Amino acid sequence: MENATTRFLFSILAFALCAILSLTLLCGIKPAKAIADSQSVYCDDGTYNGTGTQTSATYDIPCDDYKVIDGAMHGFPPSFGNGDTSMSNTCGPLAAMNIVTFYDRWCTELIPDYDPGVLFSSGYQYWTDRNLEQTEKAIRSLYSLMKTAELGGTTSANFKSGLKAYVENAGYSVSYTSFYNGATSVNLSKLKTAIGQMKVGLIMCERFNFVSNIIISPADSIARIVKVNHDAAHIMAVTGWETFAFYKNGVTVATETFLCVSSGFSSGERGYVQLSDGYLNINEALIYTIS
Repeated sequence: MENATTRFLFSILAFALCAILSLTLLCGIKPAKAIADSQSVYCDDGTYNGTGTQTSATYDIPCDDYKVIDGAMHGFPPSFGNGDTSMSNTCGPLAAMNIVTFYDRWCTELIPDYDPGVLFSSGYQYWTDRNLEQTEKAIRSLYSLMKTAELGGTTSANFKSGLKAYVENAGYSVSYTSFYNGATSVNLSKLKTAIGQMKVGLIMCERFNFVSNIIISPADSIARIVKVNHDAAHIMAVTGWETFAFYKNGVTVATETFLCVSSGFSSGERGYVQLSDGYLNINEALIYTIS
């Protein structure tokens, strides 16, 4: 009788385990360990198995004047969005697309049959995202190579391997070096050198701030930093940096340094990330070269 009862209990347990395994396979539920052992999953509208939150962090600096006292930047860099509703969590592929488009100026087969911009007397200006088939195809290819759909975002390893595969498939080579300097800062000297060498950077953040505008209002004697804190892992192309000094009655009242970024949002807007900000958490900062 005892053996029969034991066999019955084992049968129930085995059935339950099989049911759980079947549900996992059918529903696409990933075991927690598979994610826990991997790197951060970066996406533009949340984190793996959850959603990010956005909180206004806008503030005013009392001042009557300001000027840029240091920096280096590409004036009109590429900044792509995602108009394809079949793809989501696309900040990784979009950041890669901004890098690829930047170098397509010289490595013309990175995006076949596509002219990335126009050279004016004031400098080179990249086209804004026009949702052309050539660029949409490139984004879809990067999305696939980075396995973004499988994890609901892009890991650091998949970003690097996916971009490498895309570039090499086009007949070019890609490399990167670090300009990381901590969770809230980067090596500005290395970034300045890279900008001078016509290169672009990249940051991977566990969480981040995004400054959409810096509004100077002399009549109100303020500078307004329009800023949102994002509680989500995110990847953005870095196209330069600027340090602003703010003055009141001829005296410096504040200095702030911002990275110039292509947002990686579906909207494709450009903006800034404020450095030396306790909310910011940078995991990696890389300078990319394609040749």
